[in-house]
This record gives sequence, C-alpha cells and structure tokens, in this order.
Amino acid sequence: MHLFILFFSSTFAQGLEERDVKEIKSKSRLIVKEFEGLLNLISNNQMYDSEIEEIIANSLDSKNVNRLFKDPKVIVEDDLNPELINKKRNVDINTYLANFNLQYNKTSDFSVFFDDITVSDVFNKNYYFF
Repeated sequence: MHLFILFFSSTFAQGLEERDVKEIKSKSRLIVKEFEGLLNLISNNQMYDSEIEEIIANSLDSKNVNRLFKDPKVIVEDDLNPELINKKRNVDINTYLANFNLQYNKTSDFSVFFDDITVSDVFNKNYYFF
C-alpha cells in the first residue's frame, strides 16, 4: 500500500528548517502506524458493526481533533483485491474503509502490519507533500 500524506498549514515559510522536516517526517510515520491500528480495529472479529461505523466516522470527522484523515474525500490506492492491484484503482478513504470492513478476513489478533515505512523528501508548496 502506498500512502501519500498531506500536511496543511495556515502559514507557509519560504523554507523549512531541518528540525521542521524531521518533525513532519516523524509525524507522518506516526500517522501510518495509526492507520495500521485503525485497520486492525476494523478487522477485529470482537468489534460490533456499530462500533466499527463509529470508529470510521471518527477517523474522518473534521470536528474530531484526533481524526486520521483530512476529510472523506482523501484518495487512496485500492489494494484490497489482489487480482486488481496492477490496475491502480483509486478510491476515497470512506469507500476503502467500508470495503476493508466487508472484505478483509476478521480475526481476534492484529493481522495488518506496515513495515519498511519510508518517508520521501518534504515538499513545501501550498501544503506539505511527501
């Protein structure tokens, strides 16, 4: 799975200091790990559907300071069907999470693992992209 994370800011400096870049990269790794945790919660067979729906909604809710995604329009690569991986199909995050909930094999153990997380260089435009 490839994740591209955007950081939005109300002010944009001409350049970023090295410590700012390190902080952005560190936070991006944490967001990926939080996404991993979200997928593990959704795939837990001890969770009720109502709890999963609430967790997904909270991860997208703009009023929730701990939301994981900017909004439900965030686009991710759909990697749920191994037969379609080479077709590069993109979907909004809400659709992805709903499909993940329906299609992923549920277990009582954590079964989603992201490893070898690599963060690209940070680009400073109207938002931070890496």
